[in-house]
Amino acid sequence: MTGGGADRTAAGRHDSEWQRATETPVDRLGLLWRARWRILTVVVAAVALTTGGTRLVPTVYQSSAQVMIKVPSTSQDGVLASSGLAAEYAEVVHAERVIDPAAQALGVRSATLTARISAGTVAGQNLIQVTVQWGSRETARKAADALAASLVAYIDRQTVELAKNYQEAFDAQLAPLDKQIAAVQQRVLQARPTGSQPGDSASAVDLTTAQSLLASLIDRRAALAAQSAMQRASLSTQVQVVGPAEAASQVQPRPTVYGIVAAVVALLVSGQVVLALGRRRLTSDRRKNGW
Repeated sequence: MTGGGADRTAAGRHDSEWQRATETPVDRLGLLWRARWRILTVVVAAVALTTGGTRLVPTVYQSSAQVMIKVPSTSQDGVLASSGLAAEYAEVVHAERVIDPAAQALGVRSATLTARISAGTVAGQNLIQVTVQWGSRETARKAADALAASLVAYIDRQTVELAKNYQEAFDAQLAPLDKQIAAVQQRVLQARPTGSQPGDSASAVDLTTAQSLLASLIDRRAALAAQSAMQRASLSTQVQVVGPAEAASQVQPRPTVYGIVAAVVALLVSGQVVLALGRRRLTSDRRKNGW
């Protein structure tokens, strides 16, 4: 029993010493410095492989054009309406009535163009930015111009159609009023006395009533006409392309960006590997020394 207890005590002491030894801080900077050339080799190799591999990635260029929407108004409501319309029309850039004319102008299929475009407003303003990505710098720019022009034509057609529908609704509203005015005008003519026959009191009352009603109806029609004119003005949305599309820039591949990312990743990974191997070597040495 005594011998067994001594053995366990010695074993416990040995384990305690081993734990303290393994918890001893590793000289990380020293390990990394001694392995600097190997780390540098790994980083250079990673950068070379990454930048070399970008040659296998298709080149993509991007160009954008802007379309401005403006509702004729000097008030704040006009500004808000313009921004709201821009957000709405940015959603219809992928519509067939916008894509098809642009694709036809470029001589490509509509599906091909649809897969390469995106659109949105610029900082919530009344500007729609259409962006096209293509494998050719010149084609990307032409596609952006064609898409912006097609969007402007679409909005113009929508504006004309909306104004036409409103005018038809207004004419339908005025038709019964004009008919009523014509009937009252006839009453006024009938109630007026002729040149040789003076009118009686009843006719005079009827004439006054008819004239008052006629004036009221005419005023009502004038008010509706003025309201219609203001509404038509608000429907006359102004839209135009803000200059030609910008020069296309390369968005894929980006060897410099990819190389930097590869260098950072390789540096971090190789550094961790060096530290892990250093800890393992230190642990092995301590075991050999009987710690």
